[in-house]
Amino acid sequence: MTASSSSIRVNVGSGDNNHHTEVQPFREEYEAYRPRTTRHWNEARHIVLDIVRSTQPVSWPVAQAMLITAYRFVVWAHDVAGVPFDAEKLFTERNIKRYAQQRSNGRMTPLERADLRFLARMVEARTGERPATTNLDRSVPRPYTRSELAATVSFARTRRTPRLSTTAYNIIALGAGAGLTNKEMENLRSSDILADSVLVRGVSGSMRRAPILPEWRSHIQSMAGCGSDHVLFAGRPRVATRRGRSIVSDFLNELETGRPDTNRLRATWIAALLARGCGPLELLEAAGFDTFHGLEKFRPWMPKASMDDLISKLDAHTTAEATR
Repeated sequence: MTASSSSIRVNVGSGDNNHHTEVQPFREEYEAYRPRTTRHWNEARHIVLDIVRSTQPVSWPVAQAMLITAYRFVVWAHDVAGVPFDAEKLFTERNIKRYAQQRSNGRMTPLERADLRFLARMVEARTGERPATTNLDRSVPRPYTRSELAATVSFARTRRTPRLSTTAYNIIALGAGAGLTNKEMENLRSSDILADSVLVRGVSGSMRRAPILPEWRSHIQSMAGCGSDHVLFAGRPRVATRRGRSIVSDFLNELETGRPDTNRLRATWIAALLARGCGPLELLEAAGFDTFHGLEKFRPWMPKASMDDLISKLDAHTTAEATR
């Protein structure tokens, strides 16, 4: 379905002089629309306008809300998921579900559910089929068990070439050892690897330190020996591949069944931090979550609260304050 399919055919005149003219709803509003922030707007504008027009919004307020949703999604897909500015590659069921999962971190707000419904309509307008989204917000990446992680490591070490084996194992180390996402792995440079943590550079220029679990430190530090170039896929430009995916995603998708799942590797790292006493504020900073919603889906792996321990801490704090 194209943008012109949202136009309305109107009869003008009467009798034998009847003729038709095409009226596009909200044509002037679409042409005048500009988002508050204009990152990538020149590249994304025609994609955003065309996909929203194709859904035939019933009113301009609805159209405006869909434009906001579509633009945010396109920017995320390009900057985080490495998808090129191509409507066919952007508006897929897989991409909108991944976007919703990463944005909501396991529990959607009403606004996030509305955005997902909008995006599902856009995918339907492009493909003719609406994705099922009703249970999406219950999806939680499951940490690897010890035996599962061992099997994944074995998988990496038994690839058909040393290059494949090394790259697969390095991805496992950066995911399970430092909690990096695909895009963060791609952008990691050797100078970002410290003795006990890695520096993670965000799309907006922000930076955080992600602690390396002790059992992974030796290997991750050994990855810093590639000079100033990127740690993974050194020398390759940081652009989306021909399939529209990030370099890491494309590499993993070429592997056989049993390949590492980077979402589960990151969840494994988070679960390990929680099990070793990392508090919510520290985890919020270490994992790069914007809000506490990011922690909600990891509640099953948080240590059980003990009121006796809490009371002991309160008493100890009071005693310490009294002796100062």
